[in-house]
Amino acid sequence: MAAPVFLLGGYFIYQLERWLLIPWVLFIVSYFGFIEIRVMCSHCPHYGEPELRTLKCWANYGSPKLWKYRPGAMSFLEKAVFHAGFIIIFGAPIAVAIFQERYILSGIYIVTTGAWKWGLKMLYCSRCINFACPFNGVDTEVRNRFFVKNPVVAREWNMQT
Repeated sequence: MAAPVFLLGGYFIYQLERWLLIPWVLFIVSYFGFIEIRVMCSHCPHYGEPELRTLKCWANYGSPKLWKYRPGAMSFLEKAVFHAGFIIIFGAPIAVAIFQERYILSGIYIVTTGAWKWGLKMLYCSRCINFACPFNGVDTEVRNRFFVKNPVVAREWNMQT
């Protein structure tokens, strides 16, 4: 689902300077492969399943569980790191396109990124059990029903069931 955004962003960076594509791709891999898993995924109930050594969610399926499970909300610093990663990953191509004076292409990239974010929110974030994630869009009633059916998770979140 994110492939068009990454391909278009990579194209902008490649057009400016080929070697700049390497640190951008390495940051994407390190962010989604390690950093995001630490600051966001480690709060997810899926992450707390002790019998699983890898993540079994839609977002990072198959990624190793490298960090300790930390139920509950993300800290302010974790949210800042989470958002900063997205700003760097998705903002770098915009900055490069504007630097190259490719305003129409930067507009297309912004629309494509917005469409990806909208699709993510509508198709996945509205049904995700990682309530710590800043993108989580599950409504309160569904969230409360989840906690009623999962009292261990509810206790970890200091919720009343």
